[in-house]
Amino acid sequence: MTPIQALILGLIQGLTEFLPVSSSGHLEIGKALFGLEMSGAQSLTFDVVVHAGTALSTIVVFRKDIAEIITGLLKFKWNAETKFASFVLISMGRPPRPGRFYPLIKSIEQEREYHFDRRQKQ
Repeated sequence: MTPIQALILGLIQGLTEFLPVSSSGHLEIGKALFGLEMSGAQSLTFDVVVHAGTALSTIVVFRKDIAEIITGLLKFKWNAETKFASFVLISMGRPPRPGRFYPLIKSIEQEREYHFDRRQKQ
């Protein structure tokens, strides 16, 4: 891979990272268009380095906001920063599977049917 190809692929990564599309997929398309034959380890290493560069640039751009959030968290009070951080942590969690609620929904339906049947008998 030439430095120009690496630069172009880095630009593709940077431009598509924040779009609701797969930046990794675009990297693979770019590699295919350049006809790059990279081993699995080489390709993975390049992808990790380019993604790390994107993460680092994002941290640099938002460093003041990140510092403000961390400072607010260290106050150990419920404030805007703590609220924001809690929303981020919640959003990082795994969503519950719909099937987990089946017993709860079933018991609610049975309870509703029980009360409905009781009212009809009166």
